[in-house]
Amino acid sequence: MECIKCKKEVPDGAPYCCWCGKKQKTKKATKRGNGTGSVYRRNDKWVAEVTKGYREENGSVKRVVARKCGFRTKKEALDYLPMLAGQKKREKAITWREPHSIKNAVISTVFLALECNKSVTGFILHRISSA
Repeated sequence: MECIKCKKEVPDGAPYCCWCGKKQKTKKATKRGNGTGSVYRRNDKWVAEVTKGYREENGSVKRVVARKCGFRTKKEALDYLPMLAGQKKREKAITWREPHSIKNAVISTVFLALECNKSVTGFILHRISSA
């Protein structure tokens, strides 16, 4: 290994240079392996997050994550990481447009049925208007 200040050779893993005394930067050991997730603090709550994979979207690569927020302690978030890693992909959430289109399909079906039974339609409309 080479000293970061004087560039002389120092023994591997030495915390200080033998020649100039400069403290050497050493790599910190990771607590969790790659792909096991991460835990971080957001405001006063902890968040657990696991990278599920990557997808290409509009010419750029996006990271797909599973995330759970709201843990009170770091230990709770760490304990939840294996459950996040084992979760299956969620189905696509229903947007407001989908129920709207379903409602329109139901309404058009009802009007079609009423068109077929004009005599029934007239009777129903007469009963509604007279009520």
